[in-house]
Amino acid sequence: MVRQHFFLGLLIAWITLLHVAAPIHAQDNRPNTDGAWFLCEYAHSKIPPSAGCAVLDDDGFLVREGVVYHIKVSNSREIRCRGGRAGHCLRQGTHTYRADPQSIGPINAGGGKLFVRFLGCSQVYYVIAHEGFVEIKLDTERCYWTPDKRYFLSRFNGRLELSEWYPPGNGDHRWAERAVESRGNCL
Repeated sequence: MVRQHFFLGLLIAWITLLHVAAPIHAQDNRPNTDGAWFLCEYAHSKIPPSAGCAVLDDDGFLVREGVVYHIKVSNSREIRCRGGRAGHCLRQGTHTYRADPQSIGPINAGGGKLFVRFLGCSQVYYVIAHEGFVEIKLDTERCYWTPDKRYFLSRFNGRLELSEWYPPGNGDHRWAERAVESRGNCL
């Protein structure tokens, strides 16, 4: 149950980032949300990272063609992760990482605030831009399901190799490898 609340909070914070802080495509006025997004590894629920966001947590999100996926990096060998746990973090742009995506659903971006409705309660989040990362902050009125946390996120700059399922209907039901590039600054 705690893990579900953590991922729900992380997803909500990440979607907030996409709605508020992403740059706009000149052609269609939509925020540029494509790419991979991860929590800053050395941030805590109330304390921002002291050295920017060069080291990222191994759980994150990927947006491609209007769909958001939860991703988990599976081949990190980084040894300087929080709590001394090897392989539970990654560095910006240093290696090609392998990630397993799980589709969450479509995402629409735009506007200044995000109102998230879940279990009969709507939650408001705000975004504060910092150099190298973005802070996601709760409104003063909290829903009963909302953890009392702030989130610190950054867009991943590097290459991910994804395991991808070809869905039924195209005649090819198997996993395949596909590489994606994620580039851009945190905004």
